[in-house]
Amino acid sequence: MPSEAQNRRWLLFFAVLAGLSVVAVTLPIVYNLGQQLRREQLQAAWTRWQQQGPADYDLTFSVRVDRETARQRHVVCVRHGQVVAALVEGRPLHIATTLQGAIGLPLATTTDHPPWTMERIFEHLEELLRQQEQTRGSQFLVAVFDPQLGWPRRFVWRVARTSQRQEWDLKLWRPGELETEAMRYR
Repeated sequence: MPSEAQNRRWLLFFAVLAGLSVVAVTLPIVYNLGQQLRREQLQAAWTRWQQQGPADYDLTFSVRVDRETARQRHVVCVRHGQVVAALVEGRPLHIATTLQGAIGLPLATTTDHPPWTMERIFEHLEELLRQQEQTRGSQFLVAVFDPQLGWPRRFVWRVARTSQRQEWDLKLWRPGELETEAMRYR
């Protein structure tokens, strides 16, 4: 017959086990909530970009939507704050009118949507954050920003219990760096 001391040890064992189970379930939830993008983080990054971001830059980024394995690759060239070229998977979506005639394209863009610029990406993040706030936690948005210039390096948005998801990986280049990088791989 087990003694009363042995019974208490078993009770203590199961109490500790139950406590660790609660910690194991709660810790990832608390960690993930702490990683969510907050409005003040987005505003601080946007302010850094507006104050210190270059007027001339090349932007490359890939977007993965939902459960697709393939990523859609984008290249955007901005000069003096204006998009001069925007390509998706190598296809031109927007070419500045000053370049269209020079390269033999008709004087029209190939899409109704404005090309992605850093400002438009910040507006997109703002909209995703607004949706997240309205749904009270059923959406998840995390972002990593460049500490000096503020541009988003990566962000992930997802809707809980669905396959809806956007994953963006971005890289900012100085004018000419992208061409130099491309030449290394030829």
